Amino acid sequence: MKKKILCILLLIFAVKAGASTGRSIYNFDFDWLFSRYGLQADGTRLEEPVAAESILFDNRNWKQLDIPLSG
Repeated sequence: MKKKILCILLLIFAVKAGASTGRSIYNFDFDWLFSRYGLQADGTRLEEPVAAESILFDNRNWKQLDIPLSG
């Protein structure tokens, strides 16, 4: 009987502790941009542009991808 009560109390504590973490969950599955550089399928080589990490970089020709949810 004592083990049963202890298990119930531990379960309640674990649920409460998990619920009160204050975490936020963000979905990063959508709106990724992709462009392939280096060796291409046709054997040509496309060099990576300088400053692609800049907010001013023109990425209009990149492909938009959505990463599938794992499940």
